[in-house]
Amino acid sequence: KNVKMSAIDKMRVVRRQTINGKEDRLEEYAAHAKTMSDLEEENSDLNKLLCKLRTISTWKKTGMRTFYLKREARLREQLMKSEREKLELQLKHEQDVVNLKQDNEAKKTAALNTEREIKSLRRQLDDKKKESERKMQILNKEIDNLRVEAKKPANYDMIINELAAKEEKTKSNGNGAAVQRSDTRPGEHQAR
Repeated sequence: KNVKMSAIDKMRVVRRQTINGKEDRLEEYAAHAKTMSDLEEENSDLNKLLCKLRTISTWKKTGMRTFYLKREARLREQLMKSEREKLELQLKHEQDVVNLKQDNEAKKTAALNTEREIKSLRRQLDDKKKESERKMQILNKEIDNLRVEAKKPANYDMIINELAAKEEKTKSNGNGAAVQRSDTRPGEHQAR
């Protein structure tokens, strides 16, 4: 009987402990379920917030990308414009240098041609001057010969006419002074 009673008591104690343990576990499960529900709600809120933040971040990235792409396009355009202007200036400078060289060459050629013409004209002038002097010497010699002949009375009229013609010719050549100089030699007036 004692064993039976003691076993029944033990069973009652175990049963009570089991019931109490179940209740404790149920309360613990309920607390866990509430915590899980709270965590799931918080997780959902965090997911919504994360989604909003991702959207905002994407918008920002898109806006910044658009801004920087536009800025890069503007800078590239300015760079290309600067390169074009630099190239145009370089080409203009090279063309100016070529034009200047051509102009200098043309001036040098013109100066050389002018110098050649001047030398040629000087030679011609010297030749004409020498020819004129030679002709004047011949005329003066002929005049002197005529004057000598004029001293002879037989040819006097003919020689005076020839002398006058030659003096006129000498004057028309622009050298009348030389004729007059030789015309006024001492003793000539007596012969006339």
